[in-house]
Amino acid sequence: MSGITNFKSFVFVTAVDYLREHQNDLDLIFMDIQLSDGQCFEIFEKISIYVPVVFCTSYNEFMLQAFKNKGIDYILKPFDAQDILQTIAKVEKLKNSFISQNVIAELLKTEKAINVNPIY
Repeated sequence: MSGITNFKSFVFVTAVDYLREHQNDLDLIFMDIQLSDGQCFEIFEKISIYVPVVFCTSYNEFMLQAFKNKGIDYILKPFDAQDILQTIAKVEKLKNSFISQNVIAELLKTEKAINVNPIY
């Protein structure tokens, strides 16, 4: 995620359609909770989201629901560029941590496979 390459703004209906088609092309979703035609949580009832989501809202009462719906961060409005940069840095750190953990897990699997059938 070296830069923001795509920004789209949608209402509920078009967001569902867009995510169905383009979710695999996204690294991160910034999602407002209050959409003009409903709450964003309805999107999660229509489609499974596999991309981390950052919720942006003026309301702190939705925090638990946000984290239950792939939320990786929760930014209260008004926010500024520094808030966005901190979130992107957090996502990058987590991504790198998961990559490192996967590499270690694969190495451990290989080591176990080698040690399971020792040759004497």
